Amino acid sequence: MDDIEDDEGSMVQSPDAPMNPDEDDENVIRKDIELTDIGLAILIGEAEKLNTHAKALRDSDPDEADAPPLPDLIGGAEDADGREYASISHIEDCLADSTRDPITCIATSGPGTVLLYKSGEWAYTSDIPKSLHRMLKYRKRALPAPAYVSLGRRGRFYVSFRDGSCDWNGPKELDDCLRRHAAHKTVASVAFGKKKYTFFVVYTDGSWEYHGDIPEGLEEKLTERGDLAD
Repeated sequence: MDDIEDDEGSMVQSPDAPMNPDEDDENVIRKDIELTDIGLAILIGEAEKLNTHAKALRDSDPDEADAPPLPDLIGGAEDADGREYASISHIEDCLADSTRDPITCIATSGPGTVLLYKSGEWAYTSDIPKSLHRMLKYRKRALPAPAYVSLGRRGRFYVSFRDGSCDWNGPKELDDCLRRHAAHKTVASVAFGKKKYTFFVVYTDGSWEYHGDIPEGLEEKLTERGDLAD
């Protein structure tokens, strides 16, 4: 809109005169704020859905559901060397302990974490498999300390102790694998896949065994290497 002069000499705005640029900027900002509010509302809704889904997975896990309930006490037995933390948000406290006592092993499944220290002590969060939780919470000081731990979802775990003993929870295929080689092989590490039956075991002699859907690139690399143990 253009400014024109009327019959009395006054300036009036014609329909073709441009709008106030400040008003344009204000409208743009207002629209950006509205879009931001909409986006935030969507993210909050998605977060609530994810939390609900995660809780449903935990509640429907047969390995977790069959375990007896845990005591409310956090801190473990008085004669145990483990320290329990309520959640992964306290992981900084666990890591702070490493300044005086080096960490030798860290295992995590996402929400659940276990840390082992050189002294033989250990720390863990509440969201680890319940059978492992009981094992670490009430393990007596007189018993051998954990030497290695691996965690997976759906209640899966592997733990070995300083006397060479071990314990685990997983699919039948993992049971068969570990028992078949128990007499002549020592486990170096165990990794769990997304699916319950997927795992990868490496032994101290360099050999390995796996089951389930491992990444395609890893499977190709293993095929290329054949029986090489390095």
